[in-house]
Amino acid sequence: MVQKVIIVEDIDSISQSVNQVLESFGVSDITVVKYCDDAWTKIKAAAGRGVPYDLVITDLSFEKDYRDVALKGGEALVEAIHLTYPELKTIVYTIEDKPYRVKKLVETLGVMGYVVKGRRSIEKLKQAIQAVAAQVPYIDPELPHVQQESGFVSLDSYEIALLSQLATGLNQEEIGEYFHQQGIKPHSKSAIEKRIARLRDAFNARNLVHLISIAKDRGIL
Repeated sequence: MVQKVIIVEDIDSISQSVNQVLESFGVSDITVVKYCDDAWTKIKAAAGRGVPYDLVITDLSFEKDYRDVALKGGEALVEAIHLTYPELKTIVYTIEDKPYRVKKLVETLGVMGYVVKGRRSIEKLKQAIQAVAAQVPYIDPELPHVQQESGFVSLDSYEIALLSQLATGLNQEEIGEYFHQQGIKPHSKSAIEKRIARLRDAFNARNLVHLISIAKDRGIL
């Protein structure tokens, strides 16, 4: 079983519940933080002292307040962990159940456990902790569509940026100008047209409005 865990959660009742689950497994070295920036600082400090964390349990969404933060949410924290400490196990505990986002976190960012908050979520979290501690991935069993969905489309950062700008209402020429200003390539109108056509084909979208709707439904935007 894991021995040193950090919980990243801004709702006290939830972090207390997660803490109790860990204590039931005999884990005594538990840190609770409400900001991803604080979690990242503690993770780096622990690794630097040679006493790294064994497990991170984090939410994805956090309420904004007066504090300006660098890591805006759990996905940014997970990405930082994956790039710097890939051996550090992570469990996401969240209400987010959009297939695209789940797949990205699990398949691209190395998340080993994914549990959706709700009925029976504490029991599933216990199962996830036991599985991940044994080096076995755990995906919430109520998310079978995430593992079996055949319509999943892999997108690169350019295509996500393109969808984001389309969602704001910019036309292709305006997106080209924006990409040019931001140093994003390619930014020619023809290149953007071709990429939009690929996206429409990939998602079987009838038009741009339908494309953006599908992207939002899948949690891409």
